[in-house]
Amino acid sequence: MSTIHRFKGLESPVLILAEIDSRVPEAQLAGLLYVGATRARAHLVIIGSDGLVDRFHPG
Repeated sequence: MSTIHRFKGLESPVLILAEIDSRVPEAQLAGLLYVGATRARAHLVIIGSDGLVDRFHPG
């Protein structure tokens, strides 16, 4: 387990991004999700609040 900031530059076959909530500023959120999501080599799971999902997929 690590933070996204500490995991930058590393990879893992399976990666779970958790505790991402809708209070993260928009300018930081896109960068954090990009760094986190691109570290997974085979399987990615993102766990977030409904508010987070709504920011990327309204409706």
